[in-house]
Amino acid sequence: MTCLAISPSCPTQQLGNAAAGAALDRWRLDRLTEARSILGDATDDPGSLVALAARVVIDHSSDAGDVARARGLLETCHARTKLAASDARVENGGAT
Repeated sequence: MTCLAISPSCPTQQLGNAAAGAALDRWRLDRLTEARSILGDATDDPGSLVALAARVVIDHSSDAGDVARARGLLETCHARTKLAASDARVENGGAT
């Protein structure tokens, strides 16, 4: 379920509060599982996707080990981004 009970046609609007909460919890768990999968195979995914997945795990995981690994990957992504930006400036003769 990706609508998060915002749109009028969302199926969770026909559910009671408890059922809607359960549906939202399931959606969040699915996104966390998807993010963990991306981090598990981070070398095959773009850095921007890895960074997004790391933020999801940091924000939503209750596992301290998961959060620590995600923070490490996020720092690596940021370092690569800074290095790529620096390399691009050098290739342009220092122009930004």
